[in-house]
Amino acid sequence: LRNLLVVGEVALAVLLLAGAGLLLNSLARLQRVNPGMDVDKLLLVELSLPRERYSDAAKIKTFAEDLIQRVEALPGVEQASISNRIPLNGRVANDPFMIEGLDIKPNDLPNASWQIVTPKHFRTLGIALLRGRDFTAQDGNDVAIINETMARKYWPNANALGKRLSLGLPRPENPYKTIIGIVADTPRALEAQPGRECYFPYADRAPQGLHLFARASGEPATLTAAVRQQVWAVDKDQPVAKIRTMRELVSGTLAPRRFNTWLLGGFAALALVLGAMGIYSVLAFSVAERTQEIGVRLALGAQTRDVLALVIRQGMTLVVVGAAVGIAGALALTRLLKSLLFNVSATDPLTFVAVVLLLTLSALLACWIPARRATKVDPLAALRHE
Repeated sequence: LRNLLVVGEVALAVLLLAGAGLLLNSLARLQRVNPGMDVDKLLLVELSLPRERYSDAAKIKTFAEDLIQRVEALPGVEQASISNRIPLNGRVANDPFMIEGLDIKPNDLPNASWQIVTPKHFRTLGIALLRGRDFTAQDGNDVAIINETMARKYWPNANALGKRLSLGLPRPENPYKTIIGIVADTPRALEAQPGRECYFPYADRAPQGLHLFARASGEPATLTAAVRQQVWAVDKDQPVAKIRTMRELVSGTLAPRRFNTWLLGGFAALALVLGAMGIYSVLAFSVAERTQEIGVRLALGAQTRDVLALVIRQGMTLVVVGAAVGIAGALALTRLLKSLLFNVSATDPLTFVAVVLLLTLSALLACWIPARRATKVDPLAALRHE
């Protein structure tokens, strides 16, 4: 019964360690993902303009231009821009689009995410401009910039610059827009693959939800108070919803994964400790019961290494059986973690090898202590035992 309990503890430890290892591996890979932009030294300010005071596009554009000008004049600010979307948070605006000359039925139009940006937005966020040019203050609603994925999808063997597209069906109030630039891909979220993306100048639309980005020459968090004051300098009644660095935003998107990893890791560590304690307890009890036997072996010429091997073999047999049961269970149950994994297979061999090695080292330590105690048995005392 004691042996079965140890086998169960070892199997549970392997199962939990495998799950924690997969989540830890996944989190590490996710943290190494290239976000397609330079998130360091970037401050994000979230604003929502009241509809009653900013009822038309002209007022919104005036607010945006004035705010950017004031923020860029602050000491320690290199550049500033505004967009209607926060990058890397997984929330995007998707709409069908039409490419001029592409034979697609109106009901079968493909979708692309889109956002409205001011000039210098790509430089502010550190998104590479691959071909063409950026928006300027003189651009109207007849130009667009697309990302590399979209250019590669629809113009794989041609230059996308100069081609025309429209968000939705082209109408007099929604004309075709000429592509003037192609920028590097940025994923919608760290765990997502880049999709088709269109950027339009602020002259095209003026949304009430604004997101101000300020690139700092030093630590961006130190600009928080100064940037907030500039918002109130433009409109003293404008509430500032939230100010944070882009590093905080990226860290926040990883928070659920990090919580799951440390939670399962904590249970795995507890199971490993319990398994090691179980092995130690069983072997210590066994050594105490076999004191006379060990004394006889020593009296007949057994060496220290023979006694060590005897006890360790007994403990490691339990570990091997428990590990085999745990790995079989882990191979079946870790498939339930697929939705939480990123670029890691649910049966990743390196993770399972690492789990077995960690368990083996812990088990050897738990076996060695009572085994070492067994080698110090006095043969004469043992022969007089009972």
